[in-house]
Amino acid sequence: MRYISILRVLCFAILCGPATAQMRATFQFDAAFGSRGNGPGQFSDPGALALDIAGDVYVADTGNDRIQKLQPDGTFLREAGGFGWGDGQFRKPSGIAVGKGLEVYVADSRNHRIQIFSFQLLLTGIIGGQDIEASPEFGELSRVTVTNAN
Repeated sequence: MRYISILRVLCFAILCGPATAQMRATFQFDAAFGSRGNGPGQFSDPGALALDIAGDVYVADTGNDRIQKLQPDGTFLREAGGFGWGDGQFRKPSGIAVGKGLEVYVADSRNHRIQIFSFQLLLTGIIGGQDIEASPEFGELSRVTVTNAN
């Protein structure tokens, strides 16, 4: 859970903006994982990452048009996607967020939509998209986030 505590500190610092009192934080490098490529646990221009409540890591592997799920130590678990316009395919996924309802949201940048997956990376829904009637119209997406708001 060390990753989550570091993430909370970073989020606090970003969301709170400039502090009136000086605050010092020290960070220690723990580990690195992955390498350049298109195999399991490899990445090409990773665009974003998110953590779930178990500490698993979800990566928007932008250059490979996919998302990957890894254990906190970097062990590959599964992937979803591939280049394309169809359901479950991506054109430059650029953002990823994990909701508390056990879902993973992916900003599918050049398909102008958000795709929703289960924690097992099974497609459960799509918001937006090109040439879809009665759907929100998005431009090229860069990020997605989840809040606790009702």
